[in-house]
Amino acid sequence: SVKTITNAGTIRTQHTSSDPIPSGKIIAGTFLYDGVGAQNVVKGSYTNLNITGGNRTLTGDTINVSGLFTAGAGTTINGGTSIFRLSGVTQTLALGATGAFNDFYVLGGTKTITAATGPLTVNGILDIEITRTLALNDNQLLGTFTNSGLGTITTTRLTGAVASGKTWTSLVNYSGAANQEIIGGTYNRLTLSGTGPKLAAGNIVVDSALV
Repeated sequence: SVKTITNAGTIRTQHTSSDPIPSGKIIAGTFLYDGVGAQNVVKGSYTNLNITGGNRTLTGDTINVSGLFTAGAGTTINGGTSIFRLSGVTQTLALGATGAFNDFYVLGGTKTITAATGPLTVNGILDIEITRTLALNDNQLLGTFTNSGLGTITTTRLTGAVASGKTWTSLVNYSGAANQEIIGGTYNRLTLSGTGPKLAAGNIVVDSALV
């Protein structure tokens, strides 16, 4: 069967079956799951993926996105047992959905979250690979996740930026421009930057470097 789907525009599906498209494909261009009802997002490698709509269940094994990922307001993400991977060089996440991812991997270069009306919630593994960056901007990072990888997480949010009580293998950079809370937890590497004062919001342990 065909492994790669060549696409210079947009392919869309509103189908609500368990497998609305064949799984495991490499899909160029933009793929849009825009059904009003619940839909399954099948495993595969997408360039641009837009799942904005109702309930979206990430199915199968691995969902790979190398371009723009959009999950707008009104979308509920059910991560199931899936692995969600961001593999592009520079990517934007237009995130306004509720719900949670299961495993969330940051590969490639810098990933920037924009236009969020809700937090990025991860309940499995949050892996930021070395030399990679997850730029949260003013958006929260929440969930029951376990952090792995030696990459970087940056946040400008002033209060409640990340989940508390975590053990962070990634470098966490608080870069707010006003009074900014440093959330309680155990940090392998912690960077305090930006122009604003920093306020401890809980017990903070730094195992390696405080910059």
